[in-house]
Amino acid sequence: MKRFAKSMLKSGDRVELRNGVMYVVLTDTRSGASLFSTSCYNSCELTEDLLSKSYSDSDVMKVYNVKNLSGMLNLESDCELIWERPTYSEMFDYIEGLK
Repeated sequence: MKRFAKSMLKSGDRVELRNGVMYVVLTDTRSGASLFSTSCYNSCELTEDLLSKSYSDSDVMKVYNVKNLSGMLNLESDCELIWERPTYSEMFDYIEGLK
C-alpha cells in the first residue's frame, strides 16, 4: 500500500476531495499548502495523512500530477493519478495479508 503525505504535495499538483471538488495545490503560502479551484479557495487544515482537521468532506482522496504545467489552472487538462486513498475493504485486505 503506497503512502502519500501532505509534505509530498508540490505546487501544481491537483487533489480531489471526498466531496468530489478538484483543487490545484500551491505550497509555501502563508498558511502552508493551500488549495485553489476556479471558483473558490480552501484553506482547510490537513493532517500529514491528508485528512481534514475540520470536515471529512474535505479529506483528500486522490492526488494528480499535472503533465503540462501551462495547463496547471485548467482543471480539465491532462494529468496523471499518482495516489488514491484506499477504500476500507482494501485496507482490511492489506491488514489481513500482513497476518
